[in-house]
Amino acid sequence: MQQAAATPDSYELAFANLPEPTLLLDEDGRLAGMNDAAVGLLGADAAQAAQDGEPVALALPWLAPATASALAGASEAGLEAEVTTADGRRCISARLRRMAGHEGALCGVVVVLEDLTERRAVDARLRTAERLAALGTLAAGIAHEVNNPLACVVAGLSFLEAEHVRLGPALGGAGLEDARAALEEAREAALRVGRIVRSLQAFGRPAVPFLREVDLGRVIRAAAELAGPELWGRARLALELEDGVVVRASESALSELFLALLSHVARSLPPEDAGRDALHVVLKARDGEARVAVAAGRARDVTGEGSRAAAEAGAERPDLELAVCHGIASALGGTLVVDGRPGQGATALVRLPIA
Repeated sequence: MQQAAATPDSYELAFANLPEPTLLLDEDGRLAGMNDAAVGLLGADAAQAAQDGEPVALALPWLAPATASALAGASEAGLEAEVTTADGRRCISARLRRMAGHEGALCGVVVVLEDLTERRAVDARLRTAERLAALGTLAAGIAHEVNNPLACVVAGLSFLEAEHVRLGPALGGAGLEDARAALEEAREAALRVGRIVRSLQAFGRPAVPFLREVDLGRVIRAAAELAGPELWGRARLALELEDGVVVRASESALSELFLALLSHVARSLPPEDAGRDALHVVLKARDGEARVAVAAGRARDVTGEGSRAAAEAGAERPDLELAVCHGIASALGGTLVVDGRPGQGATALVRLPIA
């Protein structure tokens, strides 16, 4: 059976319809062609540069080093780069191969591109999950070692409290007040350690939560009520919650998340502002996600520039409670960013997909 010979038009048609974004460069390193997939990836400016035959170093400078290597004699070259494309910043892989004509003379370079952005994001999430799993194992061990001596400390403080009441009449006024303050301080520290231990235990034994549609505003109000005793004397609580924001989540996990964030942000207030400053909680639904800002002082605008600024700040999570919070937000398909330092106020921004 005789087959029809391929024509230049058929080659051009095949090139234009390749699913992989593909570029053609001439022997001088100028853009000589770009298929439809490459135009969709790189945008109209790159397509115009290919039409004008611009040098790669001018039109796509990120591709210039690999192009120079291929033109200098390497049969293949490659690179990965963060590139501004039609859809914003993307991670692009480029594979280059020399094209040889008669007697091996260089006649150009073919470049096949691949968008690795989603793959790199999945890899990053897997690495985060591995780190959190390792931290969970370590946390469970620490919690086990701390729990027993902590129980002794709490029991001893309870005994001292009872003795303080019994021996109070025998102490002078100033001595009684100093003893009471020291006892209260020690008790608060012990309870704080207890909360950390419980968080460590929960973090070290992750469970699959029961997920259902949850009214996020109702959960935040309930968490605020539970946090009331700890916030007393530290900050006044102000809620600005949009109605009808529903997420698919575990109600108990959300309660743990917002209780811990309220506590963390309250502790970040400067000591001299204790009891005077406000702790704001703002909930809004925007762009298919619920955004909750917990802030010392006036909360950022969680609908726009404020949320982007907080996300760009990307402060390190300095304690284990925040590591637990980050794990909860990630498990529910969301994110958590905490910005600020102890004694200077803080802002926590939670984003969760709307059900």
